[in-house]
Amino acid sequence: MINPNLILILFIVINLIFLINFSKIKIFHINIDKPDNKRKFHSKPTPLAGGKLIFFNLILYWLIFKFFNTSIENEIFFRNNVSFDYFIAISSFIFLIGIIDDRINFKANIKFLFLLITILILLFVDENLIINRINFSFYDSTFFLDNFAIFFTTFCFLVFINAFNMFDGINLQSSIFSLFIFFCILVFYSNSILIKILIISLVCFSYLNFKNKTFLGDSGSLLISFIISYLFIKLYNLDYIKYAENIT
Repeated sequence: MINPNLILILFIVINLIFLINFSKIKIFHINIDKPDNKRKFHSKPTPLAGGKLIFFNLILYWLIFKFFNTSIENEIFFRNNVSFDYFIAISSFIFLIGIIDDRINFKANIKFLFLLITILILLFVDENLIINRINFSFYDSTFFLDNFAIFFTTFCFLVFINAFNMFDGINLQSSIFSLFIFFCILVFYSNSILIKILIISLVCFSYLNFKNKTFLGDSGSLLISFIISYLFIKLYNLDYIKYAENIT
């Protein structure tokens, strides 16, 4: 088992390198958001690199686990390494959808279809993610969803992803919200290295975003909203969150 502190130091150093050399790293400047004075009022063409920054951190963390054959025991969100692999694979698909959307601007129904298929694949390979029952603190009973479980779980994913995508638009708005969410998970539920790495990458992005050097883009918006949805559903299904209304 690699020392968690060494992993965190490594990611801090890597993100500092990204921060210092951002303008020189060409992959961060592939998708450019140009102002049109209709919906986009920023003053100059700006890279949509936030998603790439977060995704790179996510993939690097996964590669460390695979390369060093490390156990996933410290991450409560995953039953085993295979569960972690599924999470990374679906995160990659979500990120890819966002990257393509940043490039060619999917029609809303096409993007919805791709997201729907991706979420359904995830629920097929990871049944522990399916919400089978709903508990409310004000009602002394449990609602079992039975045949509607997959539909309801998919609905939860898609509604939050869409809401987060619409929420994104002002510098620091989405990143501060996400940082707050991840800090809450870290403090109240899990001392997860994954969460700490996401926080490190978001802090790096937030600085660049504050300086108007990059935007989150659909790749970042879709990826972060998917991760948040995934983590909260897992916390609920694992009974770390007791009641449905606590998620809100």
